[in-house]
Amino acid sequence: MIDIHSHILPDIDDGARDAETAVVLLKEMKKQGIKKVFATPHFYPNEISLEGFLSQREKSFDELKCQAQGQNLPEVILGCELLYFRNMGKSDVLHSLTLGNSNHLLIEFADGKITDSVLEDLKNIYDLSGITPVIAHIERYMFFKGFKKLLKFVSNGENHCLAQVNAESVVNKASSIKVLKMIKKGYISFVASDTHSLERRPTLMEPAFEIITKRLGEEKAKELIKNSERLGIT
Repeated sequence: MIDIHSHILPDIDDGARDAETAVVLLKEMKKQGIKKVFATPHFYPNEISLEGFLSQREKSFDELKCQAQGQNLPEVILGCELLYFRNMGKSDVLHSLTLGNSNHLLIEFADGKITDSVLEDLKNIYDLSGITPVIAHIERYMFFKGFKKLLKFVSNGENHCLAQVNAESVVNKASSIKVLKMIKKGYISFVASDTHSLERRPTLMEPAFEIITKRLGEEKAKELIKNSERLGIT
């Protein structure tokens, strides 16, 4: 498997606190069958410049590579989890933030509503930059105003916008039924770990895909895995 969303880079956000912890997380990922993982630290453009973020990310990545050297761990590919900002579709920095060499960009929301202008921005990301936005942990926005519009938007292939759910939400009994329903209806293209630590948001990819296979069938599980594999081709 390939995990497209994780916070394993050390000492850069609320994920792995140091390189030793990051290696522990990578070892757990390997146990669960993950061969490649995108490191997607949070990027908040209102708090740090692009140059500052990229510099911090590179330093953190170097620390992890040094600590993980010779241990035959999953390959780490750089990306980010970008906080949505107004008119981001017209920004000229997005190509620096994609998931590896793919043309996909992981985006999260925070303000509690999905307006028509937000959807216009998402459409512009592809139309103006050729980049496909991927909505991170879309299940978190179920109670946002405009969530149904967002679901409809990602279900329409013409908009070139995809959605990801967290493995934890598949496993968690409180959210599993709704998340599996979204997967079944075709709203979801990716399942990812969003790993932060062994205790807080651990890697649950293996149990999540066991549930998906049992409830929705092997073909649906394979489809989701193949979607992530396409992004991992570097």
